[in-house]
Amino acid sequence: VRRIRRPLDATVEQAHALVEGRYVQVEEPRVPELRRVAQAMNGMVERVRRLFEAQAAQVEQLRRAAHEDALTGLAHRGHFLHRLAAILGDESEHANACLLLVRTADLAGLNRDLGREPTDRALRTIADVLREHEEPAVAGRLNGADFALALAGASAAQAAPMLAERLRAALTEDAAAVSPRVMVHVGGVDWV
Repeated sequence: VRRIRRPLDATVEQAHALVEGRYVQVEEPRVPELRRVAQAMNGMVERVRRLFEAQAAQVEQLRRAAHEDALTGLAHRGHFLHRLAAILGDESEHANACLLLVRTADLAGLNRDLGREPTDRALRTIADVLREHEEPAVAGRLNGADFALALAGASAAQAAPMLAERLRAALTEDAAAVSPRVMVHVGGVDWV
């Protein structure tokens, strides 16, 4: 009876673990009838694990599509504006802050003259520079040529020139891949 009970108890524990979201494989018993049950349960646990992992990946992909710009990985316009509204609504936490806007000059001309890949590379470079400032800042791509960065604890008069210099340096470093024709304009405003 113990020889039969141990594998049955292991199978019951495996089923309980599956209900709890854990994927446990059991050792196959020597009893042929119970071995088939254990093999079937192990196979089912593996299929369920793969199914949940695939669904989790799909949910993550949908979440990204709902919140992020596909090219740059920054928040897209709607998500950025939602996060900015939350920051503006919490006046106590971000009493001194600024909003910086970055515009890629003549994006259509860059696409036409350089091609899509070098232009996209330049846009990703701009996004990477903005991403360096995130947390507690919020960065986003507002449309094809426009980006925004909300910075807490900074003034536009100080942050805008520093951001412009960092963008110039990053785009210059990437000059082998990105033409020196890529120009950006940076502007900013404080809010108190």
